[in-house]
Amino acid sequence: MNTTTYTYKEIFKEQERNLEHLQNSFVHTHKLDAFDAFDKLGFPTRKDEEWKYTNVASFTRASLNPLFFPTQHTNIRKKDFRYYDNIKANKIVFVNGSYQEHLSEIHEQSDNIIIKSFNKAIEENRDIVEKYFNTIARNETDVFTALNTSFSGDGFFVYIKKNTVLEFPILWIFLSNDNSNCIINPRNLIVIEPNAKVEIIKDHQGISETDYFINGMTEVFLEENAHLDITMIQNETAHGLHHINSTEIVQKKNSHLKCTTISLSGKLLRNNIHTQLSEEGAYADIQGVYYGKGHDLIDNHLLIDHASPNCNSNQLYKGILNDDSNGVFNGKIFVKKHAIKTNAYQSNKNLLLSDRATINTKPQLEIFADDVKCSHGATCGQIDQNALFYLKTRGLNEEMAKSLLMYAFTAEVFENIKNDGIRTYLEDVFKQKLGLEAF
Repeated sequence: MNTTTYTYKEIFKEQERNLEHLQNSFVHTHKLDAFDAFDKLGFPTRKDEEWKYTNVASFTRASLNPLFFPTQHTNIRKKDFRYYDNIKANKIVFVNGSYQEHLSEIHEQSDNIIIKSFNKAIEENRDIVEKYFNTIARNETDVFTALNTSFSGDGFFVYIKKNTVLEFPILWIFLSNDNSNCIINPRNLIVIEPNAKVEIIKDHQGISETDYFINGMTEVFLEENAHLDITMIQNETAHGLHHINSTEIVQKKNSHLKCTTISLSGKLLRNNIHTQLSEEGAYADIQGVYYGKGHDLIDNHLLIDHASPNCNSNQLYKGILNDDSNGVFNGKIFVKKHAIKTNAYQSNKNLLLSDRATINTKPQLEIFADDVKCSHGATCGQIDQNALFYLKTRGLNEEMAKSLLMYAFTAEVFENIKNDGIRTYLEDVFKQKLGLEAF
């Protein structure tokens, strides 16, 4: 199909006719409803408050075709990308959103631990998928979620049964390759049952010098006393990655979420992370580092919805922006009427290294309950000249001293990454970007 002459509606109808075994299934129904929502909403513009500082015109190109059907890329080998050979993990690999069995290594797979592609889960774990799929996605209000639901082809599926603790982390590797005329819409589902515990590392990598358009959507369910530690890495070439990454989370009683986003390069990055603390005792710790240079645009939108009493949350995001890069931080804490005894904290700190770099930061609190402790704050500044002078007196040149201060500025977030191998890798990458290989 020559997509330059077809509308999204015509593309959807063409792909819908080829759903095969999904025809008239619950997945098909969700796709139809989501496309109706997508068609009504239309793409956002700078006039929309939530997209005021982020121009998504690149996603509206007439030539972009949503990839729909999974494809095997047997020509790609493990040596072609960063495989983390030094880390023992359950490794699951996707290329352009399609699961690649020949590149994956899953060591823990049983009745209690299910790690597979979303499409395979629809066939083999239909009852679980049907129970959770599309139940917290914001199709009616978010056009990119609706686009994902209607055009998704494959994705990542994890289901951890109650009282199960994984011995190894799950390393979720997403590769982009030669898809400059396509939008990839990976759809992911993570369900952690009561008292289960898992660590997930999600790494986006580009393996060709083209533009990548990715519109990802992940639904996460943390049941009572479930623990999830997830680290999301975005480290593409500035030329390539246009990525809208939406994550919707529901947390039940005493569940624990730790979510870290490391954005070190990308032409357009938008991270939407929404979690609802729906029952007492839930805890969410959401942290991130973003480093922009050139013409990068990095946008982090967070919403922590305190819907029950005695819940705690923490947000800490640190940004460094250089050259003509742009940063956006919109962090919202919403405390509902009956959510007494809430403790919620938020902090966004930024360093601007160039007169042309910009940051638009908007911390928000909406509190409708009494007896709560909430605080938020944002700072924006330049490198401390006194600290810079001190380091120069210790024998460092100015560039090296600046780089060392930048690294120290973000160290608080890096140090909280649990996995030693991933933390060391990220620290080394960041040091390399800052010219600190010798340290």
